Amino acid sequence: MANLSAAHANLGEAQATLRNLEAEYARKQQVFERKLISRSEYDAALSARDQALARLASARAGIKVAQSQVAQRRAAVQNAELDVQYTVIRAPVDGVVLSRTVEPGQTVAASFQTPVLFSIAEDLSQMQIDLNIDEADVGQVREGLPVRFTVDAFAGREYQGTVRQVRLAATNTANVITYPVVVNVTNADGSLLPGMTANAEVLVANREDVLRLANGALRYRPSDVPAPTAGGTGQGGGAGNGAAGGGRAAGNPMAQWDELAERLQLSEAQRGQLRAALMASFQAMRGQAGGAVVSEEQRRRRMAEAIATALQPLRAQLSAEQQQLLDAELALQANARRVTVYVLRDGKPEPVSVRVGLSDTSFTEVLAGVKEGEQVIIGEQRPTP
Repeated sequence: MANLSAAHANLGEAQATLRNLEAEYARKQQVFERKLISRSEYDAALSARDQALARLASARAGIKVAQSQVAQRRAAVQNAELDVQYTVIRAPVDGVVLSRTVEPGQTVAASFQTPVLFSIAEDLSQMQIDLNIDEADVGQVREGLPVRFTVDAFAGREYQGTVRQVRLAATNTANVITYPVVVNVTNADGSLLPGMTANAEVLVANREDVLRLANGALRYRPSDVPAPTAGGTGQGGGAGNGAAGGGRAAGNPMAQWDELAERLQLSEAQRGQLRAALMASFQAMRGQAGGAVVSEEQRRRRMAEAIATALQPLRAQLSAEQQQLLDAELALQANARRVTVYVLRDGKPEPVSVRVGLSDTSFTEVLAGVKEGEQVIIGEQRPTP
């Protein structure tokens, strides 16, 4: 600011000097025209006026230089004030501090990577679980599916959640491919803490009033039966026998579709359309039975695809909720498989081929092969000597 004031003073002095010399020049010009002074005196007055004009222009330029310097100083002050503001680091959100990696007075410098000062949880009443789902199962997982899980801190308590996102960034660990799945969880009581390990189950389908078997029955083989070939069932453990329980008898291939029609609340015309489409699919598959040998899985998937194609006209008549139930049933049929279990008949184990569907950690749904009340063996117990 002092330089600017001095420049203004120089400008005023140059302007006063110019006015004086212009007046002097005007007088000399009048006298020169009457031939009362010499040419040299006239030229000296003209030169003095021109020099005053030059000094005035220089003074004006000096003001502009001083003004630019003032602007530079102000910009420097603003930058310094901004740097001072940067010395105060504020959290971007309100929340709970989970960890602090710096101490008061410690120098913090950011180069190519911003240092982590604090880890903050914005809202602990709404949390998420990051699940790793095997590639064999991720195809059944979709947004909105319910999830139930437990944590070691509260072993006897079961929590509920909902699938929010199925991410595509696969992870390869020891040649095992998994996909991250994000689950939303409500933590109203604050019992869940960040970093806890959760054991979760995603409910991909739910069926009620079905015939079911204990999973031990699928693994059991009598001790005198040779070991199964690849793809067979394995040796089970435990003791005793388990009765097939539930409310639906297996064996009739149309029974499950009749129950589906009940759940879908189809009209009589739609029920007839359903049965006609199914019978056409079954006949088409029988017509292909004489072709090349295919595996059980290929045959099952071809059947599911044939049924899905035949049911497209019926599906177009259904509501969104009905379509969802129908799609779930078709997915179940595509994933159904055949296994061998041993039924206790006349005191001896008898192998029976059954079709099974949904399964959880304890039980597996039976679609066909055994009836309710039959005793299915889940293991052997050798007599004590």
